[in-house]
Amino acid sequence: MKNFDTILSSFKTAWGAENALVPLTRVFYDRPEEPTGYDGFPYLALFLLTAAYEVVSEPDGTNSLVTYHLTVNAYTVQNQTGGATSGDQITDQGNIQRALDAVLDSIPPNTAWNDVAGFLHCIPLPGGNVRKDETLFDGRDVLVYDATWEILVSE
Repeated sequence: MKNFDTILSSFKTAWGAENALVPLTRVFYDRPEEPTGYDGFPYLALFLLTAAYEVVSEPDGTNSLVTYHLTVNAYTVQNQTGGATSGDQITDQGNIQRALDAVLDSIPPNTAWNDVAGFLHCIPLPGGNVRKDETLFDGRDVLVYDATWEILVSE
């Protein structure tokens, strides 16, 4: 379970290389900063947990298969001005969803991914959805897209 930091930094590297919908300064681990203005939207919050750990013995010396779940929450608000967004919340939310899918679904299996040695695969789990956040921003609804990908690593 030594890949926590490398998985998160590898996602951030891949995200920054692909698009500017959400700038890297607005990609957070676990606890996002509260936006103070419309330029604080959109933003991403990343959550990583170990879902399964299996001890195995491989000829190359690796001794475990670890399944991680990477959950990404994308927050948007109408008239947002941060990143390369249009300000239209529904359009921006859809563009961010497609960008997340493009970044995480295109990682080649069985190849080292950025700094994640032993990377085996990254597949989306069913159930990604858009919901209203519990809080309002400046009296407006905040939408959150949350989706989870399974990442399997040999460590």
